[in-house]
Amino acid sequence: MAVAISPSGKLLASCSTDGTVVICSSTTGDVRAVIRGHSAQVSSVSFSPNSDLLASVGWDQRMVVRVWDFHSGEDRLVLRGHAREVHAVAWTRCGGFLVSGSEDKSIRVWSSKGGEVHAILRGHEKGINSLCFNHNGKILVSGSSDRAVKVWVVDKDRQVVEEEEAHAGRVYKIAFNPQDPTVVASCSADKTIQVWNFETGAATSAGLGGHTDYVLDVAFSPHDPNLLASCSSDTTIRLWDVQKFRVILPPLTGHSGAVCCLLFHPSDPAVLASGSSDRTIRVWSVTGGHLRRTLRGHDSGVASLACSLSNPNLLASGGQDGRIKLWHFLEGSPAGVDLVGHEGSVNHLRFTEAASRLISCCQGGRVSLWDVSSFSCLLRWDSKAQLTWTSEKFVLACEQGNIMVYNLPSGPEASWSPRAFFKSPNAIVAIACSGDQVCVADESRKLLRMRLTRDGSRRRLL
Repeated sequence: MAVAISPSGKLLASCSTDGTVVICSSTTGDVRAVIRGHSAQVSSVSFSPNSDLLASVGWDQRMVVRVWDFHSGEDRLVLRGHAREVHAVAWTRCGGFLVSGSEDKSIRVWSSKGGEVHAILRGHEKGINSLCFNHNGKILVSGSSDRAVKVWVVDKDRQVVEEEEAHAGRVYKIAFNPQDPTVVASCSADKTIQVWNFETGAATSAGLGGHTDYVLDVAFSPHDPNLLASCSSDTTIRLWDVQKFRVILPPLTGHSGAVCCLLFHPSDPAVLASGSSDRTIRVWSVTGGHLRRTLRGHDSGVASLACSLSNPNLLASGGQDGRIKLWHFLEGSPAGVDLVGHEGSVNHLRFTEAASRLISCCQGGRVSLWDVSSFSCLLRWDSKAQLTWTSEKFVLACEQGNIMVYNLPSGPEASWSPRAFFKSPNAIVAIACSGDQVCVADESRKLLRMRLTRDGSRRRLL
């Protein structure tokens, strides 16, 4: 079963095993329409960008995608052409095209007006389980049972095909450079950091080495495009000049446990925060390398950090015990009561564009939307996911292979919109997004990217 929320956040579509799709108001719960065209379970559903159309895939006609005018409940299009079951659908941002992914290993790009096939994208070795576009519609991400998550870039001119193994061990995190989205960093259990040129797919160095244990997180400074921070199970933090491929300062030491997460202050270029399994958050001077303060209050390790862009002094920290704490970033004092509701480690946090809204995801799979001004939970979604996102979208990826992609609301509505869902036997271990750029690592230890042109598919693996 699947659930979708319209891009406006005002409508909710829920799918049932009885073949119906119920569309209701996300604020009042009033039923707006019931679609009864399927005779068996509906497995995937997605609103068009203008919320006028709804695409669905059901178990009754598994090779067919149906497009509905949900106001009237009538079929607009019945898209046929796949040779096997369709598992995922997604709309382009403008709504002019709908893409579908199938067990036949192909992705089909359909015109949403007449239903004509615009392109057939091939490259996966097994069935396609998930699809989603980034916020501007230029990048399509596909996930497959072949253990690959590929990124197809809408590009008429360039074709590059290359493959490089990212690391010799599991990739833990990927981070884009916010000032240069062509640059991405990855960190690994092989104790190294790689810095990549996302346009060429080439590593810009042989690897930044120095940590003596797993490198668990990397973060670029939003103020200096050459400054990268890394943290490790060796309890240290290192600051790197990625242009000169060297360490800037001696390792930052003081944590007594693995350093799990990093966060640069969004408005103060001299401030870096780190969260550790030693239950503390430490705030460091990036320029001098000295400790400015230590935040204590967690009863377990600190797994994630997030800061509001519209209120840079509001810091959120996620604990391994499922509790979320709010802090005055620079003062180091508590900013409210704990947010409670997760049953596992809060591994991912992000503030929405509205400073009072915080999204969290725990190891047990629960995703929650919080109003931090009232310290209340507005919405919950139970999945089995890990989480990464941009300011407008975040992607959920679970170790068991279940993936959902959501759009975050830009308005005041307390809602989000799932864009895709699939099940795969293989784990996706890291995802990073920045504007129209997306990078994904799976258990094969490769970073993957693909390009899409009007003439067909073009692949790049970092």
